[in-house]
Amino acid sequence: MFGGGDAAAYAATQPAGNSLNHIDEPATLFDSEYHYAKSALTQLNQGQTLCQWTSVDAERLVSLTAPRDLQERLRQLPREVQAENDYYALTADSQRMADAIEAARQARAEEETWPKLHYLWPQHPIVEWLGDRVLTHFGRHCAPLLQSVHLQPGEQAFVLMGLVPNRKGQPLLVEWQVAHRKVDATGQGEFTLQPFDAFAARTGLKAGKLPNRGQLAEGSPAVQAMQGALPKAVAAMRGHMVAKQTAFSAGLDERLRTTLAELERLQGRQVEQLTLDLERQLETVKRGRFEHRKQQINRVFDDYRQWVHDTLTTEPQPWIQVLAAVTSAGA
Repeated sequence: MFGGGDAAAYAATQPAGNSLNHIDEPATLFDSEYHYAKSALTQLNQGQTLCQWTSVDAERLVSLTAPRDLQERLRQLPREVQAENDYYALTADSQRMADAIEAARQARAEEETWPKLHYLWPQHPIVEWLGDRVLTHFGRHCAPLLQSVHLQPGEQAFVLMGLVPNRKGQPLLVEWQVAHRKVDATGQGEFTLQPFDAFAARTGLKAGKLPNRGQLAEGSPAVQAMQGALPKAVAAMRGHMVAKQTAFSAGLDERLRTTLAELERLQGRQVEQLTLDLERQLETVKRGRFEHRKQQINRVFDDYRQWVHDTLTTEPQPWIQVLAAVTSAGA
């Protein structure tokens, strides 16, 4: 599941030079963050009750009583954010949220000064918890297999995410691509890549748009055919990401050289300033203090050089994740 946001709408109201204009709207299968949260809660409470919850479409409001694992996660937040009865109400309506904040600001000192509403957006801890919970519906090394009437007979597709991390494990380059092909009479064919947004638009890949017919058993021919095709799809994505990583790393190398040269210059300036600061002291005292302070300067700059190296150096191999597989409805 993927959430939506209001970043693009807000950015459109900003001046042309505003940095928000450079923020891309994230890929989403849902009409809004409210639609995502409501769908996630519906899915999580099928079969057994995970939590008590309600929704109000007209107000784009979701309310829930936090279950035990969510309570533990929310305890990491400041105390004033936590609800005493573990009951939380989240709205995707920005105006209602602004009104709730203003009401809290106008409250008297002895009253509750934190808004009664929380804003329903992707980085809210409850929304992050929903995403983690939904992911547990799929086992390790598993991904959903969908059937789409918009795919041609014999067409196979895999939604893949390629990620290039740095040495600290932080993602530097992330791409969503769809490896797809139409198999020939022998069941073969080369995979080509297509951007996820274009593929989703072509195949109607959106929440509520594809019926779940539930006809693909684990050992069915369609499932086996997709499992057999998966290595070639991953190989196509890996080749694409390796080429991207090569070009991306070249830019990082130049940035690394520039940063290290600047650090070298700053370190030299600090040592020069240290010499000037100690100039009028006795020679024996000056020598001892100079060596001690110089060691401190060197240690700080060495640590920062290592941090820069780890931050601006990519791991040798990209990481590929299979997010979903899509096959034609007649498969």
